[in-house]
Amino acid sequence: MPTHNTTSPLAAAWSYYASIVTVSSEGDSMVSDETLEGLGTVGFIFQALFGTLVKLASQPPIPLKPPKPPETLPPEKSTTPDQRHETKSAAMESKQGYNDDYETAVMQFEEEQALDSHEMRQTATKTAKSKLTEYLPHPGYFLAGAVSGGVSRTATAPLDRLKVYLLVNTQTSTTVAIDAAKQGRIVTALRNSYRPIGDAVVTLWKAGGFRTFFAGNGLNVIKIMPESAIRFGSYEFAKKVLANYEGHGDPQHIQTWSKFVAGGIGGMTAQFCVYPIDTLKFRLQCETVQGGLKGNALLMQTARTMWADGGLRAAYRGLTMGLIGMFPYSAIDIGTFEFLKHTFTKYKARYYSIHEEDAVPGSVVTAVIGATSGATGATIVYPLNVLRTRLQTQGTAMHPPTYTGIWDVAQKTVRNEGFRGLYKGLTPNILKVAPALSITWVVYENTKKLLDLQ
Repeated sequence: MPTHNTTSPLAAAWSYYASIVTVSSEGDSMVSDETLEGLGTVGFIFQALFGTLVKLASQPPIPLKPPKPPETLPPEKSTTPDQRHETKSAAMESKQGYNDDYETAVMQFEEEQALDSHEMRQTATKTAKSKLTEYLPHPGYFLAGAVSGGVSRTATAPLDRLKVYLLVNTQTSTTVAIDAAKQGRIVTALRNSYRPIGDAVVTLWKAGGFRTFFAGNGLNVIKIMPESAIRFGSYEFAKKVLANYEGHGDPQHIQTWSKFVAGGIGGMTAQFCVYPIDTLKFRLQCETVQGGLKGNALLMQTARTMWADGGLRAAYRGLTMGLIGMFPYSAIDIGTFEFLKHTFTKYKARYYSIHEEDAVPGSVVTAVIGATSGATGATIVYPLNVLRTRLQTQGTAMHPPTYTGIWDVAQKTVRNEGFRGLYKGLTPNILKVAPALSITWVVYENTKKLLDLQ
């Protein structure tokens, strides 16, 4: 490359470029033949351009295990037999040393691989456990649900007993009031409208006195405490899952539809877990007749009869209808309660210009909200509840008819009693549900405060 002491390095580079490159009439740059001959052969150009890539590609692959040393012995020289023997012994010792080193390296390598695999499995297990435990609610929610369910069910046991008696009774005594209303005799219709309830109270009192109104309450408490615990615990679990699905991870600020879905999931889970106890309770109430067995003797006989009637399948009769009815009922109950509670809290906080945490509803407001949400849900799904209960109690003393399935009981009920038959026992059911859920929500909310749960 020519040098020019009087010019700048840029000018020198341009001078060299102009001396070896010519520009054609089409505007293409061409290198002169003399320059190519000065650079050498084509192999030199290839090596200069791609030599590094070729060198990397020609490297041997990295072994997963340490390479085993070659077993060749060093070449023997013209030495004496003793020297050859010593050389051979030294070579064998060297080979043995190489083999020992190789085996040690292999063992270390395998131990490291096993350790890495074990650590990976532990990490995967911890990740799976952490994802599961991440959604598990605090045990206090289960305890609060169990306490609230037991208290409310005991307080409303007589109304529940009256409801079951009315909805399994297939006699059409309500037609007297209907016929009187059609003929314009309003007073007679009103006088006979509550006659079935009065007749039911008299019949139950004659059957067993005051204790008959608490028949099956022991099973009720055994059933409702785990059911209520599972219901509220599953509800809190579902809220965490849906909060994570929404992306913010805060179960206290999930969407309204998510609260309804979480409530339905909680109700269905609880219903499935305690359904056999529910069936035994209904059958026990329907076997309580005047002059019949009482107490534990009646309980054991009812359980044996139910098992002989179909085993485990008899305990789960009407489960499909029960789950179908439980989802909307629980969704409406819990979802409506949460919606009304949130609305009241916001209104109170805005009215008094206070923070929402200081505007939590009191026990009276909580009771009213709970009664409203429960009564709404119970009224909407009540026909499904009637059909499910008749499937559970079929063949008993108070409900002798039997059915082949859901459609059979629905057709026979409508054919024999009309569509009003699907709402038999609705009034005592509302009278039971409203105070029961009022007590449930009041006890549940106050138990959460006692346990410092939000």
